[in-house]
Amino acid sequence: MLGKLLKYDLRSVFKYWWIAAVVSLSLAVAAGLLIPMGFVENTKYEVVQVLCAIIAVLCIVGMCLLPIVGSVLIIVRFYKHFFTDEGYLTFTLPVKKHTLLNSKLLMTFIFQLASVLVLVLDFVIVYALGLLEVFTEFAIWNEIKHGLDLIMGDIVMSVGNMWILYLVELIIIGVASVFVSAMLIYLCITAASVISKKYKVLVAIGLYYGANSVISFISQFSVMGGNYWLMLPVLNTPEHVNSVWLIAAVLLLVAGVYVAVGAAMYVLENYLLERKLDLQ
Repeated sequence: MLGKLLKYDLRSVFKYWWIAAVVSLSLAVAAGLLIPMGFVENTKYEVVQVLCAIIAVLCIVGMCLLPIVGSVLIIVRFYKHFFTDEGYLTFTLPVKKHTLLNSKLLMTFIFQLASVLVLVLDFVIVYALGLLEVFTEFAIWNEIKHGLDLIMGDIVMSVGNMWILYLVELIIIGVASVFVSAMLIYLCITAASVISKKYKVLVAIGLYYGANSVISFISQFSVMGGNYWLMLPVLNTPEHVNSVWLIAAVLLLVAGVYVAVGAAMYVLENYLLERKLDLQ
């Protein structure tokens, strides 16, 4: 049943998301074509060159809005499917509430990943059509490559094979952060529907900003406190070992905080959907 729900959710969001994706790719092409005209080629009319540069920058900003557009579509889908007239039909389906929630979470991960991939393709297009010529004209790329080689060389020498552990931890943090962000929004919308019948959107916005502030404070406090306590056992070890393992431990702590907070939100959201939600 989860597969059918997910297919329905993906189809519902995709019919709007693909338009935003095409617009993002079109803006990338426009930016790539305008960048050389605005930053490299000299024209008789300086105002034209400045205008091309401004439009190119605006196109880049516009194409970077795709993940935000995707998030808005996902939020609207969640709200309409659960808390509008459509919700009466949704909750009559012969499936458990957590299955409906799991479908929404999987949809979130899929479209966020798709948005990131499209954004990467956008920057590849901009680079191939425009930035490559700028880098070649002003010999910027060699300087960037030289700087990256120095930085990566220093990192490899400092941490050795530990970079693999860092990468795994960062991936876990990235996935967990998307999960926490989605759960926070879903939880605020659900809680607002439980609290208020007339001003659901306003209450949800207020709950979101309040909860986001509290979670940010707890996360920062946990990381700072964990950093202090993790330093105590290794004070008598070599400085190199301290920094290498301390970074891994702090990243693990951050991942643990995200996972714990996300799990707590999931349990609370499922409880509200099962026990507290009243659509009458």
